[in-house]
Amino acid sequence: MPKGRAMPKGRDTKAARQPAQPAEPLRTSPPAAPAPRRRVFSMLSRGEHDPLVRMLQKAGADRVLELGVGDGARTAAVIAALGPSSDQPARLHAVIDQFELTGGALALKDFHGLMRGLPLRPVIIPEPFERGLTTVAHRLGVMDAVIVDPSVDDESLEALATGLKKIVRPDSIILRQVSGRWTSVPLEESPRRRAA
Repeated sequence: MPKGRAMPKGRDTKAARQPAQPAEPLRTSPPAAPAPRRRVFSMLSRGEHDPLVRMLQKAGADRVLELGVGDGARTAAVIAALGPSSDQPARLHAVIDQFELTGGALALKDFHGLMRGLPLRPVIIPEPFERGLTTVAHRLGVMDAVIVDPSVDDESLEALATGLKKIVRPDSIILRQVSGRWTSVPLEESPRRRAA
């Protein structure tokens, strides 16, 4: 009790010092479970990108380039499966995409968020494909595998053949979805470019 205040007469001093307790404990409903958030790793468990990952593993690809990232799930699946290991720590994954600059499905900031927590951070080149391939040739060198996003049409891929030849070896693979399946496609220049 604070100094200077007199205790009212007729009250017990012990009762004044003890906090009041409710007669019954309060009944509360159990806390609701938080709604599960869908993350990129949920894509991994469905095996949506397993055929692509198997092709990359079979080829022994340590240096992978993606032309276009789509929704980012494919990049996360490939990095999670082929990330750095103790026997091969020097792996490289690079992506060329303009993201929201050209109305892409994914913003650059969101892509960075999807890559958080993965064993390897991809090299992001936010440029048009032709200029991006030149940047890869000068900064990163030769790639073991190139993954072409389904949004890249045949004409665009043919136009990129010259730039792709600068960053691939004869044993490198170029993977593309054809009729819903990932296949290795040959690198060919269009007839117009060969004639020039």
